[in-house]
Amino acid sequence: MQCWKVGNISVRITLGNPSNEEIDLAVTSEGITLGFDPSDPFGKRTPAKISIKEDAPAKHVIHWPQVSVLDENRREIIYNTVKKALESAHKEQMQKIGFYIFSLEVARIPSWEVAEEIVRALQNTSNEHSSVDSVIIVTSSAVQMSSLQFALENQNLVTYKND
Repeated sequence: MQCWKVGNISVRITLGNPSNEEIDLAVTSEGITLGFDPSDPFGKRTPAKISIKEDAPAKHVIHWPQVSVLDENRREIIYNTVKKALESAHKEQMQKIGFYIFSLEVARIPSWEVAEEIVRALQNTSNEHSSVDSVIIVTSSAVQMSSLQFALENQNLVTYKND
């Protein structure tokens, strides 16, 4: 499995649930709603009635907030969730975080937005002294995986700003 460095953090990507991974803190969904109902004949973009719950083998779990493609501030929500997870892990002296992003795809958030915001949050917090030294991002599709690979391999092309 390929590994990238973002500041002081080693980042790996996996397609599907990693086997035999010991993760201190996982960020998963608890029921993110589908971004819109594709069968809506009137194009009202009403949320569908299904949701996703991810399961992660971790000592501690926090959840992605409700977010979908319909949220104009979805990038900010993703960025802030990643940043808060990193801060929380550091506060509790955790070393390894897992981000499970299947639900964000179900919510129809573009994979490149998810990738850019995760990498941006990692970059903006990784240079600070932190106990977190390893991140694994669990994807559900080749599209999510390739978006993350691109963002990690081209960190200098993505606009980053400090908070």
